[in-house]
Formats: sequence, C-alpha cells, structure tokens
Amino acid sequence: MASAIDALNGTIRDIRSYIMNLKPARLTNENLVQSLRRLANDFHSNTLVDTNFHPMIEDIDNLSEEHVNTFYLICKEALSNITKHAQANKVTVAFYELEDRYILEVRDDGIGFDPGQDRKPSSHGLSNMVVRTKNLGGDIELSSEPGSGTSVLAWLPKKVKKKAE
Repeated sequence: MASAIDALNGTIRDIRSYIMNLKPARLTNENLVQSLRRLANDFHSNTLVDTNFHPMIEDIDNLSEEHVNTFYLICKEALSNITKHAQANKVTVAFYELEDRYILEVRDDGIGFDPGQDRKPSSHGLSNMVVRTKNLGGDIELSSEPGSGTSVLAWLPKKVKKKAE
C-alpha cells in the first residue's frame, strides 16, 4: 500500500511539474507588465484585498520568453499563497529593474509564518519558485515572520534576446 501511495505521489509531482512549465495561455496576447497587472486586478476582484501594482521598468522587450513565464508563474503562485494562507489586508506587486537584473516583489501585510518551520509535504509552491529562478541564474528571497506579513522577492539576471541575423 505504501509503495502505491509513493508511486501516486510521484505521478502527481510529475504532472504538476509538466503543467507548471506550460506557457500560460492568457500571456500570449499581453506583455509581462500587462499580465502582472491582470493578475493583481484578478486577485483584488477575487479576494477584495487592497492590491497595488507598481511597474517601474523602462524596457521589457529584452525579456526572454523564459523570463516572462517565470515571473508570471511566480507572481501567480505568490498571490495564490496569499489567498490560501496570509489573511492579508493589503498586497503590493512591484516589477522593476536594476542594471543587471529584473526583480518581482510580492508583499503582503498578512499573518506571516516562520520560513524555518517545515511545510506540508504536499506544498510545492515555494520550492517551485526557487527552482524556476535558479534554472535561469536567479534566486528568490523570502522574508516573513509570524504577525509581520511576507515578502517574496524574485530576481533574474538580464539577458538580451538574440537578434535574427
């Protein structure tokens, strides 16, 4: 029985991994800033939590498809986690750039949690975010503590698209 459950859990992980790596269908007709704005607006509509979106970026044309998909999926996962766990009154989504990287920050004023505490074995959201950024040479900084909200800061190095020759 235990081996059947382990096999089923492995299959579920494989399916989740496959699904999470698909290009978001609604992203195809929008640029990343428009898609992040839509995610923030949808989050507000669905939760009635005060939600602000701050795009502070000059040029998004050089973002690779992998960058776009990664930032979109991380924002989506962070907002999903806030819906499920944070009990927040205010959420801020910011997207900006520094000289060498692009940065997405999703911050809430919810109940927070202890990042050092073990999470449920079925919870893959945070680990998926870390893997996504690391695969593109970036990283995630998660800061939270009970009673003080949570901040997810994801960054990816800038990459210039190769131009067709």
